[in-house]
Amino acid sequence: MDDLDFIKSLELPIDQEIELINRFRANIAKEQLFKRGQELFTQIGHEHDFKALIEEIKEVIWIFDLQKQKVVYVSPAFKEIWHLEPNDILQDYSLWEKSIHPDDKIEADASFRKIIETGGGKIRDYRIVRPDGEVRWISDRGFIIKGENEIITKIVGIAEDITEQKQAQQSLKESEQNYRLLVENPSVAIFRVNTKGEYKFINSGFTEMLGYSIPEVFSLNGFDYIHPDDLHQLNEVLKPLYHGKTVDNINYRFQRADGTYAHLFTSFAPIISETGEIYEFMGICRDISEQKIAEQQQRKSEIKFSSLLKTSKDFIHIMNTSGIILKTNQAAVDGTGYTREEIEGSKMTKFFTKKSQQIFQENFPQLLKTGSNYAEVELIHKSGKIMEVECKGSAIFDDDGNITALISFQRDITKQKKHLQELQTSQADLRDSQELFSMFMDNIQGSIYLRDLDGKYLYVNKYAEEHVFGKNWREMKIKDLFDVEEVKFKEKENKVILQQKILDQEDTIRHLDGTVRTVKSIKFRIDRPKKDPLIGGIALDITDQKALEEELIKIQKLESLGILAGGIAHDFNNILTSILGNLSLLKYDINPDSEQFESLNEVEKATIRAKDLTNQLLTFSKGGAPIKKTANLKELIQESVNFVLRGSKVKCVYDLADDLSTVEIDRGQINQVINNIAINADQAMSTGGELLITARNFTQKNNSNLPLSSGNYVQISFHDTGTGIPKEFQEKIFSPFFTTKEHGSGLGLATSFSIISRHGGLLTFSSIIEEGTTFFIYLPASQHQVKLEQRAKKTQQIPYNYRILVMDDEETVLKTISMMLKKLKCFSYITYGGIEAISILGEEFVSGHGFDAVILDLTIPGDIGGLETLTKIREIDPTIFAIVSSGYSTDPVMANYEKYGFDYAIPKPFTLEELRLAIEKIDLKKKKFMV
Repeated sequence: MDDLDFIKSLELPIDQEIELINRFRANIAKEQLFKRGQELFTQIGHEHDFKALIEEIKEVIWIFDLQKQKVVYVSPAFKEIWHLEPNDILQDYSLWEKSIHPDDKIEADASFRKIIETGGGKIRDYRIVRPDGEVRWISDRGFIIKGENEIITKIVGIAEDITEQKQAQQSLKESEQNYRLLVENPSVAIFRVNTKGEYKFINSGFTEMLGYSIPEVFSLNGFDYIHPDDLHQLNEVLKPLYHGKTVDNINYRFQRADGTYAHLFTSFAPIISETGEIYEFMGICRDISEQKIAEQQQRKSEIKFSSLLKTSKDFIHIMNTSGIILKTNQAAVDGTGYTREEIEGSKMTKFFTKKSQQIFQENFPQLLKTGSNYAEVELIHKSGKIMEVECKGSAIFDDDGNITALISFQRDITKQKKHLQELQTSQADLRDSQELFSMFMDNIQGSIYLRDLDGKYLYVNKYAEEHVFGKNWREMKIKDLFDVEEVKFKEKENKVILQQKILDQEDTIRHLDGTVRTVKSIKFRIDRPKKDPLIGGIALDITDQKALEEELIKIQKLESLGILAGGIAHDFNNILTSILGNLSLLKYDINPDSEQFESLNEVEKATIRAKDLTNQLLTFSKGGAPIKKTANLKELIQESVNFVLRGSKVKCVYDLADDLSTVEIDRGQINQVINNIAINADQAMSTGGELLITARNFTQKNNSNLPLSSGNYVQISFHDTGTGIPKEFQEKIFSPFFTTKEHGSGLGLATSFSIISRHGGLLTFSSIIEEGTTFFIYLPASQHQVKLEQRAKKTQQIPYNYRILVMDDEETVLKTISMMLKKLKCFSYITYGGIEAISILGEEFVSGHGFDAVILDLTIPGDIGGLETLTKIREIDPTIFAIVSSGYSTDPVMANYEKYGFDYAIPKPFTLEELRLAIEKIDLKKKKFMV
């Protein structure tokens, strides 16, 4: 009878029985304790009695209340094992769940549920992660407690830390694996042989290595198969074995089953009986035949290398790992003019120019790390002449993979370099032009094409080839890409393009993957002397943008609209930055009076129109302050309205005062307002009509009914002869998302109202049914005059020579800005994020080669943006000229850049001239600091 049976036979009161069990708990097996605890808890039904049994044991006793869905008790051992306070678990059960290792959580949860289903059992061993990160193994068991009506009310369990057991099991397993790996390793032969040379045991590696079958091995005598030339020496070396000593690393030849000899590298150990008699030997050996062959080949290679040193026309130097020449060949002596004594023992860098010494120092670590490198360096001939040398380095390794020496092969390429430089000089202009054109085209994330009037494509850019046309675009015509009806439409479209010179519209196009994409298509006529004109096209994919516009109808809050629009504007403006910047570069080198310049001018205008599209949904976003500049409204009104009404049946009449005051406006936003009003007027006169646009200076007085502050304004009115606005709609036309059009977004007039308000002005209207509608815009007049911008002078006349650090996350934007700065004779250093920019600027500043200015993008995904970067930069160089640039043109930093520590702002996209104006400001700031 064991302890538990004995205690139960006493039939004591239950509390005394628990106390007695507690005294004998050290002698009770864990399984018995668990089962008896289960019985007692079932009988008692009171948790405090059960706690007396388990309050001090080292295992964790826990109780989970299914009705309350929480742990209602854990024993003090929980803190020792989990390193968490028991009260924390009682308050928050999720701490227990979170402590379970992620890889074990699913199976542990499944085991827990199985306890509920079966009434009890073992939870699969699982791991926990303590707060300090230490991982422990837990063995856990549980059983259920039922209440009234046999309803399960609680689960009781006992958890034990079995980490040491797991580690011991793992160590045993690893030991067994290591033993099997050794015995079963086919590359290692293990054998036992008696003193007569008879084999008593072999592993599979023995038969694999020597080719004998197991019966053959046990029938042969090992001494008979040792090479005769090695037998005597082997017997001498093995004598210590008979005195109980081990013999290591013996090299001898042993005959294989095919008659050839294997070079074996063997260690022997004696096997001693209980009586002290040596009766067998244990051997472990490796086949080093390949190593022996390699050694022979190495000797042959050394002979060949010695011959190479003598016969090669290249300069060959053998160096140590410090770069000191140990040996040189005759060609190096003859080619450089130095004697062998002058070369050998000297550092390689002694014979290089200072520039090449630096190249050598930069490349030498790579040679030591990878074992090879290549560089072109300048070598100084003894006569003082500079030689261009092609230098290839290789490393010599020992058996352990360590570099023992270095070989430098040098070839005189002075004549080749001179010829190459002459060739490069003669082709420089052509190459620059081709590279510029290629960069321009390949960096545009949209289709660009050129075709003749017959529909044959003469050129497509990389994007169009990969997404639309495919590799065989040269063999295609319009009819190969579109169906019959679309071809007819394209033919009509050609006539429009030939008449108007440019066509700006949205199209749909099918990509190679079968998807139909919506594109912003700009098509234009390219005239050629004495030849038929061509048709060029730019198609920017706006499918995602269109999809977002459709979703805007469902959005009920203006803040959501701003968030969506901001992302579109930023990405689209980055694309347009590359397009507009490269167009500026192309225009820069073309005669302004040429037809090509005029064509590029039209493309540039259309691209600026595309830029305005990105601002249509930004007005309601946070920080949407306009970036104001002094402007004359006459040109802006005519340009905007003419563009909108091109091809329309509506006649436009202008009555614009000659003395019209200037205004402080965001040109893109006001252009958007004019476009919206002109489009509404055109749609209100679908069968034709007249749009009268007037502009006058206007003075607001205190007694006026208009909700404007007193002062001077410019009043613009748009009067159409359309159908008018019904009275029931007049109170709603400035409300977001209100529209009477089938496909309208309801944002046009709402956006326009917001824009004018943010300019400190007023947008209002009057309308009479069947007579027409008049919209009135009031903008505060300015006291400033418009600064006339002139075309940038040629690069050679603008020696800015500034060092400028550019930070942006878009590769195409960085390349474009870099090319523009190069055109302005500035050195640019591009970085992809704030952390990198701060590091580079700091290093250059410390080295004495600081930057004159930085151009910082405001938003860098996954990195710090321009504002935070500027703060760090100012700590390094307070005087640096800081330019902020962003595709988020409505960001408050762009509108009030000086408030945020910047010296200038340049919204994306921008032209070469706009960048030049920003660069000119650098000199002004330098002069200010000098004073």
